[in-house]
Amino acid sequence: MKIVIEPPRQVMLHGQLDSKGAGQIYDELVAFCRNSTAKVTLDMRGVESCTRAGCGVIFVAAKLLQRNGVRLQITHAPSATLKMISARGFEHLLTFEACPGNHGKQLEQFGSPFSPLPRNLALLEGHLS
Repeated sequence: MKIVIEPPRQVMLHGQLDSKGAGQIYDELVAFCRNSTAKVTLDMRGVESCTRAGCGVIFVAAKLLQRNGVRLQITHAPSATLKMISARGFEHLLTFEACPGNHGKQLEQFGSPFSPLPRNLALLEGHLS
C-alpha cells in the first residue's frame, strides 16, 4: 500500500487496502486527519481492492475530521470500493465526488451525497509507507 499526502488537504492511495495495507497507512493517515482543519480529499483511483479493514481506516480518519468540523471527501473510488464502503453503513461520515463513468449513478443508488469533479486534481508523487 502506498500513501501520498500533499498538505493541506490531499491524500492519494495506491495498492490493496486490506488488513496489511491498512496497517501500513493507518498511523500516517490518522495523524494527518487529526491535525486537519480543512476538508480532506482522499483520491482512491489507485486502490486495487478494499476490505473491511481498509474501510475501518477510512472511517477512523473521517471521524477525526468530523470532530474538527470538516469532512473526508472520497474521489475516484472504484465501484467495488464504493460497494464495500456503503455496506459498512458509515458513508454518512463521507462526501463522495462524482467519478468518471457510471459512479454518479452508483452513489445515488447508495443514497450518498456527492459533489462535482474538481477541475484541477494534480497527480502526486510520494513514498512507500
